[in-house]
Amino acid sequence: MPENTQSVLKVTTLGRFMLEFDGKVFDDNTGRTKQVWSLLQYLIINRSRTITQDELIGILWESGSSDNPTNALKNLVYRLRSMLTSSELPKMDYILHKNGCYCFNPDIKCEVDTELMDRYARIASDDSIPLDQKIIFYKKAVELYKGKFLPKSTYEQWVIPLHTYYHQLYIDCVMTLCPLLTTAGDHEAAILTCRKAIALDEYDESLFGLLIRSLIKSGDHKEALHQYEIITNKLYRDLGTNPGEQIRSLYREIISTTRNIEMDFITIKEDLQESGKVNGSFICEYEIFKNLYRVLARGAQRSGRTVYIVLFTLTDLEGNMLPTKVLNRSMDTMETVIRQSLRKEDVSCRFSNCQYVVMLQSINKVNCEMVIDRLETHFNTFFHRKQVQLHKKMLQMDPT
Repeated sequence: MPENTQSVLKVTTLGRFMLEFDGKVFDDNTGRTKQVWSLLQYLIINRSRTITQDELIGILWESGSSDNPTNALKNLVYRLRSMLTSSELPKMDYILHKNGCYCFNPDIKCEVDTELMDRYARIASDDSIPLDQKIIFYKKAVELYKGKFLPKSTYEQWVIPLHTYYHQLYIDCVMTLCPLLTTAGDHEAAILTCRKAIALDEYDESLFGLLIRSLIKSGDHKEALHQYEIITNKLYRDLGTNPGEQIRSLYREIISTTRNIEMDFITIKEDLQESGKVNGSFICEYEIFKNLYRVLARGAQRSGRTVYIVLFTLTDLEGNMLPTKVLNRSMDTMETVIRQSLRKEDVSCRFSNCQYVVMLQSINKVNCEMVIDRLETHFNTFFHRKQVQLHKKMLQMDPT
């Protein structure tokens, strides 16, 4: 290999597989069989040792699908050497064979992104280095992660643990880096780091929690609330789960810290009022619904007001969970029906991915049943799919 400042073979494994030398790129988009690339990847990742042909056969033919694996391996090595020779990479003996073992030529100096990431993360975790150095090295580690380890080989047995390891290393680095950036006063960098991480792992609640926390620290409570709504809807619609306690506690924190001192009572009154024309019932987050319920329960005994709680659940005809697309469409319809069928003073919220809970005030049991029947009729009118079944449960509020 020529001796110059570029005499390093750069190997990218995160987000894609690519070899680069002196501006020349060689990647797995080249029309070769997957096994040729798997062989090259395994040899590079394990280039610190020689590998027996039995080990390679076990890796490349996990199911024992080859009738003559020894010859198949020799043929695969020949094809790999030919592929490398015909590329724009320097002409070298990349693959060595000795005493029945193979290895990637140890004389070729390689710079592998995963090894750099490991090194930077290790340096950054040293408690003896100052804050600014920690931030620098955590940033270097985070910037190297462009996506899954060897994404075209994700399901190969030897790749799975490494994919898991580097993904978790990335998450750990992000979770450590962002508070450091916040401590240093660089809120913009902390928020950007969180957003990039979420783009790579859009269902990780810890990352959304970190983003919301970073937004709160920056003073952008409006965007923090928006991100809470995004992760809540995403979990409901795509995974059928509710946000965990960390996310819910952040929501409570946002609500409790969004008000500054305001001496003009008229301004406060205007802020309390709903903007625009109010149509239909009040639909809110569960945390707000819960507090409204408790307030009404406290006054119910003295006022004599009756309040009924109604739970609506959507399932298939056998009582099982609906397919995601059907469920999302039917829940959207349910929200529309609730808005249009209930009074302005009635309150409702989405309790789970397939349930709405409604609070009906100043109403007796007979009228409550009539409201429920009317709502069900409207739902069946809007939603014509016969595979969706609407279940109803009604209970009177217990006064506190």
